[in-house]
Amino acid sequence: MGPAEPLDIDAIHSAAGSAGRRVSLDILPEIDSTNAELLRRPRDGRHAVAVLAEQQAGGRGRQGRRWHSPPGRNVYLSLGWQFDVGRQDFAMLPLVVAVASARALKALGAPDVAIKWPNDLWLSGRKVGGCLVETAPGEAGARTAVIGVGLNVGMSGDPGAAEIDREWADLRDALPSVSRNQAAGTLLEKLVRAMEAFTAVGFTGFAEDWVRLDALRGQQVVVERESGPLSGRALGLGPGGGLLVEGPDGPVECLAGEVRVHAVGGRSL
Repeated sequence: MGPAEPLDIDAIHSAAGSAGRRVSLDILPEIDSTNAELLRRPRDGRHAVAVLAEQQAGGRGRQGRRWHSPPGRNVYLSLGWQFDVGRQDFAMLPLVVAVASARALKALGAPDVAIKWPNDLWLSGRKVGGCLVETAPGEAGARTAVIGVGLNVGMSGDPGAAEIDREWADLRDALPSVSRNQAAGTLLEKLVRAMEAFTAVGFTGFAEDWVRLDALRGQQVVVERESGPLSGRALGLGPGGGLLVEGPDGPVECLAGEVRVHAVGGRSL
């Protein structure tokens, strides 16, 4: 059982480089969730602000699922960023966050990194992290995105990990010597650079990486929708950023927030 590792702001800044110095960074001992903390702050106190926590008491994933957040073992990071309200490609932001997070894993040296649409991070076919993007009104009619990313770094040393009912991976499975602070700093750097690039050029700067990282493209999947399940072959992204599936009547775009995806044969994806 590996030891917990406290967060250290100097080590995180060192790993984040110049991009990390372009945001304000707060480290909290315990919080309900880092996303909730940023959303509670005034509108003028969210942009280019990052929050890390040693522990989350109410960490959340997509569709309200609980995110297991033991103290001193993983990375719980949220970043606030403000965008013009008129952006036509804002729906692609969760995909951008997933690509940026995958870039961080690759920069750390992790092999076999992939993304399960829309923003689950995979390491050798198992979930090593996830992203949650929430929005709120910004200043002067702009829109603020609160971008949360959780990464399993030292989860294998936590007794509570045995209660997780889905397959998961730990970054130290692949990189035994990786530092929690190194992972946090590298993730912060990639997220800041991604927000700057998305502001400047939109999803264009991320589309090729998405195709390379897409874990579902070409796979037979079952999509659970409110209107009923859809079985077919995943074709990649639709024009709205949803999962495009070849159904019995042709391609159907399944949008984020409406679906859950599982592999045919029962293995959870």
